Amino acid sequence: MPSPKQPLESSRALGAGLTFAVTVALFAWGGTWLDDRLSTSPWLVLVCTLLGVLGGAIHVIAELAPGALGLSSKPPRKDESNPPS
Repeated sequence: MPSPKQPLESSRALGAGLTFAVTVALFAWGGTWLDDRLSTSPWLVLVCTLLGVLGGAIHVIAELAPGALGLSSKPPRKDESNPPS
């Protein structure tokens, strides 16, 4: 059983998924707001939503598979490192 200090894999996945959803929603809302102000509908909402999806996906990959993109500067978590042989 993991100690209380070590996050469970499911809680990390849930956090990453919620972050993804909030990021996409905020970028879409920002795009809608900009479209209303600049009369560029629907272009900025599409661009901002795609940027939100891209940023959210990068965050999910970086959180759940550190080092997969080659962008991670933080060391692997203790629960992900190889056990001593």
